[in-house]
Amino acid sequence: MKNEKNNSYNIYQGTQKQILTQEKLMINAYFINNGHLPPGNRIFR
Repeated sequence: MKNEKNNSYNIYQGTQKQILTQEKLMINAYFINNGHLPPGNRIFR
């Protein structure tokens, strides 16, 4: 198996409440644009 590096980066920053709100907005926008939830998100919170 190949060793691949996983890189992560911050999409947004703020307080926990701000981050969770932004996450909800991004998931809702994805659903509206694509008609289904993004992979790994089976339900709306």
